[in-house]
Amino acid sequence: MESFFAVIIWIASLDYFDEIAFQAKPLASILLDRKKDPMDIAYAKYVWFEQPEEFQMSIIQHLEPVYYDDIDFIKCLITLRRILYSTSYNEEAYLISLRNKSKEKEREDPDPMKEDLFRKCMEAIDVYLGDTKGSKEIEHINSLASASHS
Repeated sequence: MESFFAVIIWIASLDYFDEIAFQAKPLASILLDRKKDPMDIAYAKYVWFEQPEEFQMSIIQHLEPVYYDDIDFIKCLITLRRILYSTSYNEEAYLISLRNKSKEKEREDPDPMKEDLFRKCMEAIDVYLGDTKGSKEIEHINSLASASHS
């Protein structure tokens, strides 16, 4: 879902008629620079996606006008960002997680494929499109999977 989110942003940022203008945008300038170290790219992604203010300044404000002017598209992007990336920092929760680090390693993720995350993102996209096709297809796939395990 994170890659899908990045592709949506890339497409909404792409200026098909002015490559130089596109390459000057924060997203393109970092990701297309072959001299950038992978750690620099990972840090830039962290800043853009994890911090709401940076997401607005470095991503949303650089979308192409057709996307930037579509308030429902912007709301959808913000919803997807919120689903995929935590926006708040809770110091107490962080300290508790450090104390329980060994316990967390032992526990298995009940949703290793992150299907619930995928469902939430699909619902956000369905809301934007005003359609429930994506969510219904996921339900159909789930029903087929359940039937095959019976």
